[in-house]
Amino acid sequence: MPIPENIIIKDGIVGIFKMAESLEELEKRYIGLFHEVPPVDDFQHDRRKKEWLSVRLLIAELIGTDFSISYSGDGSPQLNHPDYHFISISHSAMYAAVYLHKNKKVGLDIESLNRKFSMIEKKYLSENELEQVNEHPVLRAVFWGAKEAVFKWAGREGVDFRKQIRIENVELDKSNNICAVFNHQSEQTINLQYRIFDGHVLVFTL
Repeated sequence: MPIPENIIIKDGIVGIFKMAESLEELEKRYIGLFHEVPPVDDFQHDRRKKEWLSVRLLIAELIGTDFSISYSGDGSPQLNHPDYHFISISHSAMYAAVYLHKNKKVGLDIESLNRKFSMIEKKYLSENELEQVNEHPVLRAVFWGAKEAVFKWAGREGVDFRKQIRIENVELDKSNNICAVFNHQSEQTINLQYRIFDGHVLVFTL
């Protein structure tokens, strides 16, 4: 499937950026938009530089250049913008994705379907979830993405994916809806959706 168009959610937007350009091309585009040299020299690896640039170019495409990003003590991104106040960011080797929202915390994850989830599945899947992924292997990536998105939405460290995030329901080949439960002091239900495209899965909270 082709890369999805920007996904519009009430008061929010999800965007995806294919990191196909060279580092030099991304830097040139950044300078043209922001009229400054990108501060990426502290990054040791070109991939990290491309991720940094791709995220900011994508955000600029979605809401313009009047924003900045800072990071909290636990590494969570914080968006400074006149209208959009919440952000979630994810990368794969090929894509960058962001989720922006005006008034609600959000979570998003993008993963390659080729990642070897089977090597870690017992660390993040319950027995019931393991049965489901054995029947539908694509759910290994979908469930990981959903739990990662819930983790980012929750904004808490030390979450046990297997015990504290439970997939209650997933609709395959229908509405692509997922219902998850996050258990921390009390149980909270989180609704998500996923998209599968170009060997990747994108999952985001609703």
